[in-house]
Order: sequence, then C-alpha cells, then structure tokens
Amino acid sequence: MSASISGLIRLILSEQFGKRISTRIPEPCLEMTEEGSVSAFHEQGSEHGPLIPVYHFCATHISRRCPKGGTLLDVGSGSGQFLKYLARQRPDMRIYGVDLSSEMVELGNASLEAEGVSDRVTLLHGDMCKLQDIKSVRTTRFSMVSSVFALHHLPAFDAMVTCLTDLRAILDQAGKNQFFFFDHARPRASGTPKIFPEVFTPDSAKEFKLDSENSLRASFSPAEFVEAMRTSGFTDTGQHVVSRIIPFYQVLASEITGSDSHINDLPSIEEKSLKKDFEGLNWLFKALH
Repeated sequence: MSASISGLIRLILSEQFGKRISTRIPEPCLEMTEEGSVSAFHEQGSEHGPLIPVYHFCATHISRRCPKGGTLLDVGSGSGQFLKYLARQRPDMRIYGVDLSSEMVELGNASLEAEGVSDRVTLLHGDMCKLQDIKSVRTTRFSMVSSVFALHHLPAFDAMVTCLTDLRAILDQAGKNQFFFFDHARPRASGTPKIFPEVFTPDSAKEFKLDSENSLRASFSPAEFVEAMRTSGFTDTGQHVVSRIIPFYQVLASEITGSDSHINDLPSIEEKSLKKDFEGLNWLFKALH
C-alpha cells in the first residue's frame, strides 16, 4: 500500500482535473474464476503482501467489535486470506466466509487447512445475495457480520441492498448489532482507476492491477453506499467514514460498546514498511472510532 509523494500528487491531480466518471461500471465478471486472477489476488494477501496493512486495519476494527468467543460471518471473502490473518490474531473467534467463486473457495480452504486454522475458519461457496440458501449460515447465530473489499463486486445497487438486508436480518435474529464494512469508494475522474494500482501496488501482477482498476470503476459512491446502508437498516447505529486526502476507501462500522473498546486490540505489525502503511491508513481514517 506504500505510495510515493509524486504518485499521490498524480492521483490528486487526476481527481481534480480529470474527465469525470458519469456512471458506475460493474465488473466484467461477478466471480473470479480465471486461474491467473485467482492466484494474483491470493498472493497479494500473503504474509508480506501489500494487502497486509489493510488486513491489519480491518482486523483491528473487527476485533474491537467482536466479543470474546464470538462468531463472525464475512461475505465476499475470496480465498480467505483476510480471514486467515484475522484468525491468527483472534484464536478465540469462529469465522465463516462466503464467496461466489468455487475456485476461490477451493484454494482458500486448502490454504486454511495448511495453515492449521481450518477448525476455526470455514469458506462456504454461495451467493452473498442469497445467504439463507446456505445451510451453515441459516443455522448459525452470529455475533458480528463483515465485508472487506467485496460489496463493489455486486452487479447493482439493488443487489447490495438485498445482501445488506439479509445481513441485518441475521444480526437481528441473534439479537446482535456489531458490523464492519470496508470497501473502495468510486473515484470522480475516469483516469484515476488506472493510476491507482500503479501508485499503490506497482510490483503486483498485471491481473491484480486490472482487477484493482475494474474494482474502482465498479465501486459505489459514498452517497450510494450510505443510501444502501440506510435502506437496509445499518446506518441507525453506524458510523460512515471516507478516507481523507485520497477518498478512495470507505467504512461503515457499528459503535464500539464500552465493554469491548480496546480490550481486543491486536499486537502491532513488526515489519517497518507494513507498519508505516497501517499507520497511514489510521491517519486516513482518523475520524473512525
């Protein structure tokens, strides 16, 4: 996630003076099945990969909200690299992830087993707009729900509302109200999505760069994001924050209760470059509690 000053300036100038994006452009494929793309995405979340600062940021905020011994439902989990990272940090949690790509689920479950966390983390093949069709989701009481870099994969605004409405119902059935959603925010300028991966992940595979570009074009604007959350009943007790300076990320998260606040904080990242990027994310989301 590191970016040079010149790269950041390019992004800022693109947003200020570039040709505007008129509408959201959904991704060309709703599920990642091509072997090169699946492998490239999985690799970015490896132990020293550039997604680790994002994973640590999201894991920190999820951990603060999920009680000891809690059960988490994460949607759009891909190959489970983030969930594996979270499981290492919180060995008391039980985690279920849902993804539409059978290739991602197969790769992820093999990776989870190799890592020795498959008894606590399970990836399920399914549609996050049809969560009640998944038996393990239907029969489990969840303490919290989450999504990391996934909602933009949905084909349309109505699909996001459907997904979120189901997640709201899952929490209501369990009498819980803890959630964390992290995603891209759609840029204003049409040239920004192409610049973004060159600035933040310049050494990544071309498949990952193309996926990043498509993801930004497919992302929902902050206004759309908030409206979907409001329609599905999440914003009543949630905080929506867009990253400052480079407004290409957004979060909606539940309030932290007094009993959970900072009790479940995670150890800091040891690798200096990754720690710097994590601290940068904290600065971008300074308003997020």
